[in-house]
Amino acid sequence: MTSAGLPTAELYLYAPENPGQHAPLADFNEACAALRKTLRHVERCISGKDASLEFEVSEVTVASLNLRTAPSTRNPDVFSLASETIRVHRETFKKLQGRDRSLDPRLDYNAVLSFNDFSPTVKRQKVAVAVDGVKLSQDFIDTLGKVLRPIKPSFGSVSGIVKQLDVHGKHTFVLFPPMLGSDVKCSFQPEKFETVRAALKRHVTVFGLMHYGLGRSFPVTADVDDIEIHPPDSELPSLLDMEGMMEGETTTVTGSLNDEWE
Repeated sequence: MTSAGLPTAELYLYAPENPGQHAPLADFNEACAALRKTLRHVERCISGKDASLEFEVSEVTVASLNLRTAPSTRNPDVFSLASETIRVHRETFKKLQGRDRSLDPRLDYNAVLSFNDFSPTVKRQKVAVAVDGVKLSQDFIDTLGKVLRPIKPSFGSVSGIVKQLDVHGKHTFVLFPPMLGSDVKCSFQPEKFETVRAALKRHVTVFGLMHYGLGRSFPVTADVDDIEIHPPDSELPSLLDMEGMMEGETTTVTGSLNDEWE
């Protein structure tokens, strides 16, 4: 659908038991924030770059709380990106509501996860929400959960910086690998608390059972068996130290070879 020739997305909230009753402002604000977030994630996956499209409110119908957003520029390249973003965005809602898990392969885990921001509004049931003409229900939530469910786990390792230690309830911390947006939530046994505390803000390698998700080269979660804490950069050998070690190793190897040949 377009507004003045521009591709648009639509958000529609209403009270299902009384269509004439307006939806609460808090629910509307929450849904608007979710819409902006899903659009930005879809755009990021389509373009391969950080989201940059600017959107503007093109129409609001107070009685039904209907919102349309449209790109604020007519630049041909931007128009093409906006059109594809809106198309994939609309298709994703349609498939998730229709119990179809064959989503666009360009969408990564974090992009699909962003659609979960609509779930709280859907669960309340006092407000019905539709995006691009697709009324969202428990089917949307259930399908999304299945898509985001980690694939078969396997034993392996992952490296990164340890942050966000939490010992309230289940013992966990978050590992941040070098690739942005690939953070891994790690759970560990209480007896490993001192090791994990010593690893805070340090570069480590975590070994254990890795759980992977949609489009993720890094695991989504990990059950920690062991942690290797790497030395800080200040403790690593310098280039001169490495050169000296290499010279020493070369001399030793050469002597050994000469002895054998003689």
